[in-house]
Amino acid sequence: MLESGCGIVVKPDNTQALADAVKTLYLKPDDRMVMGRNGRNFVEKWFNRKAIARDFLNYLMQFSNQFKAIRKVTNDVDT
Repeated sequence: MLESGCGIVVKPDNTQALADAVKTLYLKPDDRMVMGRNGRNFVEKWFNRKAIARDFLNYLMQFSNQFKAIRKVTNDVDT
């Protein structure tokens, strides 16, 4: 929420802060619209198929490189 600017963060179990946040959103429709746009933009940027595929591919590459390094060390020990 903080990074995307798509809402208001309140501490858990703080009912007064939650009530204040709801009241703020109720009284400020322009802020609600901005937060909604921010949320949508954040999701489109970070959670689209291309971004997920890119992140997954990067993870696999890192895992593959780590596996290759471990194999090399293991092979060096065996020889």
